[in-house]
Formats: sequence, structure tokens, C-alpha cells
Amino acid sequence: MDCYIILIFYELLEIHKTKNEKTLTSDSKINIDNIAEMMKYIEGNYAQTTLREVAKKFHFHPNYLSTLIKKTTGKSFKDIIHEQRLKKATTLLKSTDMSIEDISIEVGYNNQTFFYKKFKETYSLTPKKYRIKSRILLKEVSHETIYS
Repeated sequence: MDCYIILIFYELLEIHKTKNEKTLTSDSKINIDNIAEMMKYIEGNYAQTTLREVAKKFHFHPNYLSTLIKKTTGKSFKDIIHEQRLKKATTLLKSTDMSIEDISIEVGYNNQTFFYKKFKETYSLTPKKYRIKSRILLKEVSHETIYS
């Protein structure tokens, strides 16, 4: 009788192990299949999107999505949003004459002070100094190209 109980326990243990392996494989598939698509969505909607909105769109619980993004990218959802916003801000600073206030609003920062803080944390320059330096560099590169 004890042998049968041990055999049944062993079989249940194997079933549980197999089920957990399938779950891990399923999670890996979710990572591969959806993270790239989610990142593309975030890149296109960085100015106004929220974790809750992205979670709803991709049919995940917000907490699970937050963990999944952190585990896969090494960055939090907020960090990714700030990264995308600031990346777009640098493009606008280099290529337009928009005011810095308009740029901060355009990329999703309603608080200009917070925009300045995040920008300086990331680039070690204020947006205005970044614009000036990038334009000086652009002129130098253009000048070198013309006379090379």
C-alpha cells in the first residue's frame, strides 16, 4: 500500500513539474512575441500612454506587465517612457525652432520643471544648452563636409 502511495505521489509530482515547465515556456513565448510589439506601441504612443492602457491593449494585468517589462528589458515602464520622451525631445531640439516649453508638452511632459529635471539627469545639460551645443556641432560637421 505504501508503494502505491509513493507511486501516486511521484506521478503527481511529475505532472506538476511538467505543468510548471509549460508555464515557463509559455512565459518565454509571451516575452518573445509581445515585448517587441509592446515596445513598438510605446515608441509610437509615448507622449500620452500609461501602463494601464498598454496592459489593457495587450490583455495583461498592469502588475504582471510591469514585471514582464522589467524582467525582459531591465528597465521599468516609467524609465522606458521617459527614455522615449527625452529621445524625441532631443530630436526636436536639434531640428526645430519650437520653444522648449512646447517641446516638453509635445513629448508628454505637462510640468516643464519636471521635464528640465529629467532632461538634465539624462544628458547632464539643460534643454537650452543641449540645443546650442547640438547646433554648434552640426555647423562644425557641415563645415568639415563642405571643405573636405
